Amino acid sequence: MSLLAAGRSDRRAEPSTGSARVPARETISGRVVQVHDGDTVSLRTDDGAPVKARLFGLDAPELDQPHGPAAKRFLAGLVAGRPVRAEPRDRDRYGRLLGRIFLGNRPVDQEMIGQGWAWVYEKYCLEPHCEELRAAQATARRKGLGLWQDQDPVPPWVWRRERPRW
Repeated sequence: MSLLAAGRSDRRAEPSTGSARVPARETISGRVVQVHDGDTVSLRTDDGAPVKARLFGLDAPELDQPHGPAAKRFLAGLVAGRPVRAEPRDRDRYGRLLGRIFLGNRPVDQEMIGQGWAWVYEKYCLEPHCEELRAAQATARRKGLGLWQDQDPVPPWVWRRERPRW
């Protein structure tokens, strides 16, 4: 299954509607072959298929935003070249798989948010595990980790809205 993303907007992670929904029970195992930014990776599945996946429930700083390159480096340090398991939730409007990604039993979304390299994407993170992500974000903020070193970091959805790409 080849997934390609084209373009960006404030709603880049918006779940699709209708029949494109991926069954929540489907699990994909593979190896991360590329880290695109702080919330998107490409993996090669165990059967050799390429999959572009965006971490569900979080939004990391854009690469041209403060902390964007650091968020990408942190994610790359966690998963680049390593075997992961993806639990799909949906597909976004660009065809990317939206899902939770696990490194062993470690949820990557919780690592990114808990170390201060991403925000909980409140608009879309409505599942029960999102409460754990909110708690991790509150702890990272209180400790001044990652992007929370800044007094008032700009969330990526605001950054994108204020800096249209075209």
